[in-house]
Amino acid sequence: MKASESLQNDQSTATENALRRAVDTTPAFIHTGRPDGYLDYFNRGWLDFLGKSLEDVRGWRWTESVHPEDVATLVQKWHAALASGEPLEVESRVRRADGSYRALLHRNVPLHDEQGKIVKWFGSSIDIEDRKCAEEQLRRSAQELQRSEFYLREGERLAHMGSWSLRPDGTFDYWSPGAFVLFGFDPSEGIPTLPSVSIHRKAFLHS
Repeated sequence: MKASESLQNDQSTATENALRRAVDTTPAFIHTGRPDGYLDYFNRGWLDFLGKSLEDVRGWRWTESVHPEDVATLVQKWHAALASGEPLEVESRVRRADGSYRALLHRNVPLHDEQGKIVKWFGSSIDIEDRKCAEEQLRRSAQELQRSEFYLREGERLAHMGSWSLRPDGTFDYWSPGAFVLFGFDPSEGIPTLPSVSIHRKAFLHS
């Protein structure tokens, strides 16, 4: 019996070590926690990102690397997840080894035993800083486009002008609001065709 138990323990340890090595090589930042929220493991990717040792971040010391403005919200949501047993998904800024802060998305999920009791939390974090910067740039570009379109409309309205653009095949792909007013077309009927504009213009000139 003892020999069998010893073999099982050795196999379990070997499996755990193999899993630990696999987790350490993944590009994702992986961590695990106890049922009470005490984080007891951070993989190599996490530690390299933070520039710290496991002892530096174990327990609740990881909060020292979170942006001061994000700590309270992150800890509050983590406590709420621990109390409810529900998975956690939250963003926060985390200080990298070079001192800069990066936006990270954290996800924690519980592991239950056969009785439904939480025995472990498994978490992953991914760097979303570049994605958020790209989203912010798109938002600013959209705002600039809206502002430019507003100034164009106002300029056309004040100058009694309009603008449009033609495709290579001679069909219109854009008409400004001022162009509809200038030529007397109804915007609800869509962009006019070039022949209809020519006919309309001739009629206008001979009226």
